[in-house]
Amino acid sequence: MLMKMLAFEWRYFTKQPSFYVTSLLFFLLTFFASVSDSVQIGGGGNVLYNGQFSIASTHLVLGMFSMFLVVNFVGSTATRNDTSKMSELLYSKPINPISYQLGRFLGSFAVVATVFSFVPLGIFVGNFIGELAGWIAPERLGTTDLSFYLSAYLYLSLPTLFVLSSFFYAVAIKFRSMMAVYLSAVGLFILYSISGQFLNEPEYRTMAALLDPFANNTFKEITRYWTVFDKNNTPLELNGVLLQNRLLWLSVSVVVMVIFGGLRAKVRLNQPKAKKQSKKALEKA
Repeated sequence: MLMKMLAFEWRYFTKQPSFYVTSLLFFLLTFFASVSDSVQIGGGGNVLYNGQFSIASTHLVLGMFSMFLVVNFVGSTATRNDTSKMSELLYSKPINPISYQLGRFLGSFAVVATVFSFVPLGIFVGNFIGELAGWIAPERLGTTDLSFYLSAYLYLSLPTLFVLSSFFYAVAIKFRSMMAVYLSAVGLFILYSISGQFLNEPEYRTMAALLDPFANNTFKEITRYWTVFDKNNTPLELNGVLLQNRLLWLSVSVVVMVIFGGLRAKVRLNQPKAKKQSKKALEKA
């Protein structure tokens, strides 16, 4: 059932306009940020447009806005049965909760990961076309290294997307409401912004690097003493504080899914709503 549910979620979302609209949006944002000085997302200064620092910075900035991408796909997956009134039909027979919920979660996460993959694609295509068309000055580009794009996506973006997906899926399963998911996203954004102000002091830098689910502070700590040459040529490696941060938050996301993701409880109808409806029916009678 797990693979069937995963495939179903993939087919469902790839037929939706939102999949193509969000993919195109991420692609165009990074494309124009690469070919135009009017659009600036990451990097800046004297660093190369296709250097490791600039590429990673763009991934981190857009990773913050990926919260609402995750809400759109993962949150709607968790609440679709209730909003579409299909719960009664689907839950009329016993369903393995692990295969069912995990398949739905992984399917929606695969969609999110695919949409966000248009970020490195947009940067790469923008740099390539910008160089050919003369939109980018030759001195702003170095030798193309595909590992810069892959490492930024795999080490920074993909784990963050998984953490966000786990959190919002658990919220959606718990409250069965998209409003609750949107509010939790706004709350997370505000909490992250406020905590960043308190952890900005030098004595808290290591703590901030470890506890940052988006890895923004982690990347700042890694590149704090990088020279311009390092920012352009040093590859991002999965070790030290970055590895610790990614392992920490991946562990937290797994725990969240196991406890709150509906993997242990039997799949059933939303009982609180059923009780309220039955009380109203009795009062009318």
